[in-house]
Amino acid sequence: MTRPLPSGTVTLLFTDIEGSTRLLEQARDAYGGLLAEHRRVLRAVWAAHRGVEVDTQGDAFLVAFADPRDALAAAAGAVRNLAAHAWGGHPPVRVRIGVHTGTPETGEEGYWGPDVHYGARLGAAAHGGQVLVSATTAALVRDGALVALGAHAFKDFPAPAEVHQLVVDGAGPAAFPTPRWLATERHRLPRAAAPLVGRETEVAEVAALLADRSLVTVVGPGGSGKTRLAVEVAHRVADRHEDAWFVLLESVAAHDEVESAVARALGLADSGAEGRVAAYLADRSAVLVLDNLEHVLDAAPLVGAIAAAGPDVRVLVTSQAPLRVAGEQVVRLGPLEDGPALRLLLDRAADAGVALDPEDPVEAGRLRELADRLEGMPLAIELAAPRLAIAGPGGLLRQLDRSLDALGTGRRDLPERQRGLRAVLDWSCGLLGEAERDLLAGLSAFGADVDPEAVEDAFPGAFDGLVTLVDVGLVRRRADRRLALRPPVRRYAAGLVGPERLAEQHRAVVRALADLAGRFEARWLIEAATGHRVLGPEEANILAALEWSRDHDPDGHADLVAAAGWWTTHQNLGRVARGHADLALARTTDPLLRARLLQARGTMALDESDPGPCLAAAEAWAEQDDVVREVLSLAYGANLLVHAGDAPRALEVSERALRLAVEGCPDDRLVWWAAADMHGQSLMAVGRREEARALAAESTAYLDAVGDDDPWRRFFGATFAADLAVVEGDPATALPLYARCIEFIGVVRSLSGQLLQAAGVAECLLALGRAEDGALALALCQHVDRELGHPIPTMLGPYLADLAGRADTALVAGHRTVLRGWTVEAALAEVVRIARSPD
Repeated sequence: MTRPLPSGTVTLLFTDIEGSTRLLEQARDAYGGLLAEHRRVLRAVWAAHRGVEVDTQGDAFLVAFADPRDALAAAAGAVRNLAAHAWGGHPPVRVRIGVHTGTPETGEEGYWGPDVHYGARLGAAAHGGQVLVSATTAALVRDGALVALGAHAFKDFPAPAEVHQLVVDGAGPAAFPTPRWLATERHRLPRAAAPLVGRETEVAEVAALLADRSLVTVVGPGGSGKTRLAVEVAHRVADRHEDAWFVLLESVAAHDEVESAVARALGLADSGAEGRVAAYLADRSAVLVLDNLEHVLDAAPLVGAIAAAGPDVRVLVTSQAPLRVAGEQVVRLGPLEDGPALRLLLDRAADAGVALDPEDPVEAGRLRELADRLEGMPLAIELAAPRLAIAGPGGLLRQLDRSLDALGTGRRDLPERQRGLRAVLDWSCGLLGEAERDLLAGLSAFGADVDPEAVEDAFPGAFDGLVTLVDVGLVRRRADRRLALRPPVRRYAAGLVGPERLAEQHRAVVRALADLAGRFEARWLIEAATGHRVLGPEEANILAALEWSRDHDPDGHADLVAAAGWWTTHQNLGRVARGHADLALARTTDPLLRARLLQARGTMALDESDPGPCLAAAEAWAEQDDVVREVLSLAYGANLLVHAGDAPRALEVSERALRLAVEGCPDDRLVWWAAADMHGQSLMAVGRREEARALAAESTAYLDAVGDDDPWRRFFGATFAADLAVVEGDPATALPLYARCIEFIGVVRSLSGQLLQAAGVAECLLALGRAEDGALALALCQHVDRELGHPIPTMLGPYLADLAGRADTALVAGHRTVLRGWTVEAALAEVVRIARSPD
């Protein structure tokens, strides 16, 4: 018959097995039997001392006693009987016991309330075979076997209270290590100075990993908040373990000093014996935080051995680089997202007594810009917040443009390595070798994020160094594998080498980018889509290289202009690129380079409808005996002549291009395709439609036969078919073709080409009597030209003016009002939607 639970003043006894995880690992299949035997022994003790079993969970007991003397007798009996029991060759089962008297509340499932939690905390602080007794129990019993251990606080019970130990068979406090207090004495973890902001996901991830991984390394650049995150995680997981330590390794000078530093933190005598930390932790349940390990990475094997010391040992490392040892789980800490970054800035500003008004639209915008400029780096935000009192958001933004030291040195209690951005970078670069510092300076010669292969092209043998730079957080690896330097790092890196070496690195970058673009230069009219996919991500780097080389490396400048000129048109950079090309031509005399520059200048001439450079390039290539380039320059020149309204000259030029393609490179069918397509346009322009249609059908059939789905090449066939349908009075057929053309040429981002097709959509809609839609299509073209600042190509001006005269001007003006604020992409998508919608 089950005894009723005692009520009123009750003494609660808590037990659980010490090192149960380790015991499970050692006993394996026999563990279930050991657990059951342990329960049988203890239940006999409870029954002998009038204890009422309240709850049993896993390897733990909660037992209630009406008389505290019975509880202490039962605790002593439990220790004795388990110690005397034969465990069949397995390690002995030892329990830790806590005894507390109080007046707990009762419910359907037993007791609840603060007394239950306090007793559980007391039991968790004991070691195996040790009985800890609360002050209330000791006061009621006044047993000479109780020894006072002093006043201690427990987690959730901040007021210190006296704790006693029950001496069993002469085993007093000296027989056990210091009790595992759940306050600072047991969990020797630093207290956080302020709440952690914006890292909830990362904290949960690391805490979850530590549940079953012995070694987790939080990796991130200096100032990313690794230490603060590790402290938060350690506090979260401390209750899973008997011990928790935090060891700051910043002041450790060499890797062979790490074990001594950890041993001191654990309270071990510094015997100098190798492996003493692992031996001490082997039979413990412990979490150990090793902070700031990046400068002593040669100690990684030691850390791996400590993590593997026992089944319930967990090691959490913070470092700017991974340890790269067996069993390590790496968590990379990136910048804060926009929302948390702004919240942290506002919180830290408030802590510093800085009054900000995030409700004011102007100030809110500047604060968001500042948080963005600081790139979500917690240390940078912490440094910036108090300086807002003087400079304000706008002033601080201006200072950041001028100096690495704009954020000052921060709090006086910060470690020296965190006293300002320059100190952080000095510390981080101190982790590098000379070659890696040189490579970091070289990366500053790129204008923006960069593909690793482009870095290798500029600086052969760079891959190993890049791994190190990413590891220590000086270089960020984005999700698309591209590498990025934060602006402060870029500014700092440029000063790591002298001006002559930095100039060499800039020239290497110019050469590498010219080589990259040069892969597509000769056949640009054929390979534009593929070339755009490769060069498009390097836009900022190419522009920066053009700017630098213009003033410091004229030969490299001319080479890069010649190689990448065709691509600038598709990036809508024509006005900038034409200036570079004209300058390069003015100071270049080499015939081959001039031919290349003329070709590049010709590819930029669509907006001007000027065939001159292309035709001059063709003559230059004829002198160089380069038939392929001569054909493509003539073909594109014919295209520009058609747009300029000189159809007879266009026909003459395109006939020459087609003849050269057939005679000079008969096996290169793509060159023939380019010439044939442009010749078909010329035939159509002079009214020879049947010949034009036949040649267009032949060139399209060729692409179909080889399965060519290149959108750039398909664009020419589609636009020719659309233009021919318009000429023949069939706007209904032309309309969806123009929509396809907008999408095809959008692959190479040729906005001028897309506007030409959008104008074709407007013409078809007006011809079909769809005045409202036609007015909208015209308004979209004008919107791109006037509101978004992309000028309409010269040859398109009269065409659009004619269309506007045929449209309802009031409708066009009304649509333009509605379109204010639209992006180019949205505007063109709307043109496509209209073209494909029914009447």
